[in-house]
Amino acid sequence: MQSAPHLDLIRDTIAEADETGPLYRTVGDGLSRLIESGALPPGARLPSERQLTDLSGKSRVTIRKALALLAERGLVHQKKGSGTYVSPPKDSAPAQPVTSLTDILRRQGRTSRTIWLKRHVVPATYHDRLILARPALERVVRLERLRLVDERPMSLERSTFTTEALPDVTMIDQSIYAALRANRTLPTRVTQEVTAENMVPRVAERLRALPAAAALKITRRGYDRNGAIIEHTEAVFHPEAHRIVSEFGS
Repeated sequence: MQSAPHLDLIRDTIAEADETGPLYRTVGDGLSRLIESGALPPGARLPSERQLTDLSGKSRVTIRKALALLAERGLVHQKKGSGTYVSPPKDSAPAQPVTSLTDILRRQGRTSRTIWLKRHVVPATYHDRLILARPALERVVRLERLRLVDERPMSLERSTFTTEALPDVTMIDQSIYAALRANRTLPTRVTQEVTAENMVPRVAERLRALPAAAALKITRRGYDRNGAIIEHTEAVFHPEAHRIVSEFGS
C-alpha cells in the first residue's frame, strides 16, 4: 500500500502540472519529476491505475498511457501480480562508505575553505516539500556556499536540509557533514547524480569562469536510516574541476 505522503505528493504534483500538452504526458512528466528528484525512490511502489485515476481526476486511459511513458523512459517496471515499481537508476556504481568532499580533499593534502553565502532557517516552499518528499514540512535549513580549494573557486553549492538533521545552523563551520556527525544525523545512504549544464552569469561570476561555460553539476540526496530524505544539494563545479561520482552507503 502506498504511503499517504507519497499519495499527497503525487496528487499535488499532477494538480500543479502545466496542461498545455497531451494529458498523459502531463501526468507522465509530473511522475517523472518525482522519480528523478528522489521523492519516489528506487523500489517504491506506485499507486494502482485506479488510485492514480482517483488522485488525478484523469481518465484511466490517460493514466495507462502515462505509466507506459514512464516505462519507455526506463523509470518504472512492472511486477506481475504486484504492481508498478520505480526502477533503480541506470549505470549505478557500487555503494561506498558515506564521506564528505572536505574529508576527501583533506586526505589528498589539499586545502579546502568555505565562504558562506546563505546559512539560515526559512519557511518551506512547495519545491522544498517536493525534493524532500515531506508534504507537511514547515521549515527547512537553506545553505549556499562557495567552496575554495587551494584558494581557487571550485564549486558553488546550494543545499536544503530538514531542521531535524541540522537543528542549529550555528554548528556549521567548514564542513556540513561534521555538523551532521556531531548531531548524530549523518545520512546512512547518499546518492549523487552527474549532469552537464551551461553556467548562468551569477554562477560563472562566483566561480571566476566564462559565462555560459559548460560545467559539471552534481545533485546529492542524503537519506536517514528510515529511508527519508534529509538533504538535497546541487553543486556546480568549475569547468576545470573533475570528480568521480558514485552511490554511498550500505
